[in-house]
Amino acid sequence: MKKAVRQGVSLMAAVLVGSMSMFGGTTVFAEDNSTSMLEGTTVSAEDESNYIRFVNSGNERMDADGSFEFMFQDWVGSDHFTADGTSITITTTARMYVYTDTYYFDSSKYIYRLTLYKENGTFDKKIGYYEACGDGISGSERFVGIEKGEEYYFKLEVMKPYIDGTAYHFEGTGQVSNVTVI
Repeated sequence: MKKAVRQGVSLMAAVLVGSMSMFGGTTVFAEDNSTSMLEGTTVSAEDESNYIRFVNSGNERMDADGSFEFMFQDWVGSDHFTADGTSITITTTARMYVYTDTYYFDSSKYIYRLTLYKENGTFDKKIGYYEACGDGISGSERFVGIEKGEEYYFKLEVMKPYIDGTAYHFEGTGQVSNVTVI
């Protein structure tokens, strides 16, 4: 009986090693495709459907100058930053991207919201928001009443129509000003 169990375990180990060799040799990368996260599978930023990637920044989500790129289908949050003054201005420009067919189109039918939050431990404080369309036209808001030196972040989310489960995504660029990236 013990011999049969050992042979069964040996067979399972052989199958596992064989399957690992079939899928081995690849690596999972973070959004910038430079940091190995897990041996065994390849996933690139292009495979992810929701992201905010801050331009020229390595693994961070925000450049030192506040520039960023984004793509999302439902919602996505930014990295945190510190206010350099009593106001923060955020500008975004988005277009609609059809993920399955890899083409863009402009539409005022699709609306997203950018909401700015102040980090506050368990319950973060909502500072304000603005809404914009996936029409290639910039949206911008100057948020006032900001506490200099305090930590903030923002969230992008679809407002209407709800597009989850479709191939449509918002894709665009933006800029956060008067902040220091944490």
